[in-house]
Amino acid sequence: MPTAHDLVYAGAGLVGLPWILARLARRPEVRATLRSKLGDCRPRPGERPGVWIHGVSVGEVLAAKIVVVEFMRRHPDWDVICTTTTTTGHAAAVQSYGADRVRYFPYDFSGPVERVFDALRPAAILLMELEIWPNLMSLAARRRIPVAVVNGRVTARALGRYRLAAPLVQPAFRRLAACAVQNGTMAERFLALGVSPDRLRVTGHVKFDALSLDPPRPLPPAVLDAMGDPAVPLIVGGSTHPTEEELLLRVVKRMREEGLPCRLVLVPRHPPRAKEVAAAVQSAGMTPILRSNLGAPGGEGQTPPARAIPGVLVVDTIGELRSFYAESTAVYIGGSMIPHGGQNCLEPAALGKPVVCGPYMANFEDPIELLISAGAAFRVPHEKAVADAFTHFLKDARLAGAAGLAGRMALEHTRGATSKTLDFLEPIFQNAAPCPGRR
Repeated sequence: MPTAHDLVYAGAGLVGLPWILARLARRPEVRATLRSKLGDCRPRPGERPGVWIHGVSVGEVLAAKIVVVEFMRRHPDWDVICTTTTTTGHAAAVQSYGADRVRYFPYDFSGPVERVFDALRPAAILLMELEIWPNLMSLAARRRIPVAVVNGRVTARALGRYRLAAPLVQPAFRRLAACAVQNGTMAERFLALGVSPDRLRVTGHVKFDALSLDPPRPLPPAVLDAMGDPAVPLIVGGSTHPTEEELLLRVVKRMREEGLPCRLVLVPRHPPRAKEVAAAVQSAGMTPILRSNLGAPGGEGQTPPARAIPGVLVVDTIGELRSFYAESTAVYIGGSMIPHGGQNCLEPAALGKPVVCGPYMANFEDPIELLISAGAAFRVPHEKAVADAFTHFLKDARLAGAAGLAGRMALEHTRGATSKTLDFLEPIFQNAAPCPGRR
């Protein structure tokens, strides 16, 4: 039977129908995942107990990986299934766990959620950071499936939205079996949303544990050649959003005009935007070079095409961001000069690279403050300050190296959240029914 939440969603869907249809028409990846998100889900085979871990996109999937590894070490008799919302998150999850363990997260209508429950038969559900959906929570409660939040985080903006919809969402938060959060501020926000104090604990930031401190896979020679002279400082714009690529192009152009040579690699957050980014490079009077024209990731690569100098490499592939970070002198963190909340500042810092970001870093508030206090990052308010920050790091290689090392050491001292989190959640796994069926 439809739930009250279904009626609310249906009403919102009717109001937003023109936008929904336009999105389906413009975004082939949305059309390709529609059936899966409507609950067309491959069943989980066997009768072993299973834990369903959900991470929205790449960042949450990568953070979940260390949780999955430690969980499987503790519970080798359990299955693990990972769901994601975005296509990039799905690709990252497949790369980490294999296609058999990865599904798409359903739309929060009761029908799709019930079908996914029937297919996956989870004994427990772990939600990375947040992702509290009313139907998911109420239908899990009917089946007596415990749901917990891992690495819990609620931004100030999200807190305001949840409070506006309190009658709809507070019952969902009250149903959480456990909530392991990043810090005291997050604990206060989850309490304000209805989580019971005895089900909440500050366990730290799991993403610190998820960081790899090992060197990434080297880039193919053809890619290195396309990036230009390795003696010239390199800026990597990581996970950039619209308008940020243009900002970095202006910054680099200005620095070159002032006599500070530098190279630039742009890695848009969404690879399908690569052609748009390449057009922006062209408009800035520089030559765009698409990474996909240089061979497949991990391969030997092809000889880069003849080009005018200076060139800007635009990365339209997945899975090489850390490799580009490793080649950089300093890194710009995408999603931070617009009110998005910032992308992952931990990966470049773990590789010993200083970072520059804009004012909007709510998604990584604790990590960026840690790096700033260590002298490994600059958070700046506008374009001129971005140029000044990069000038600071690019003019002196020793200064950039010392800043990067300080950031890496600061991160090394913050690890251990994964173990604390799973210790806290252990009663859930011990008491879970092996394979809950239909209610």
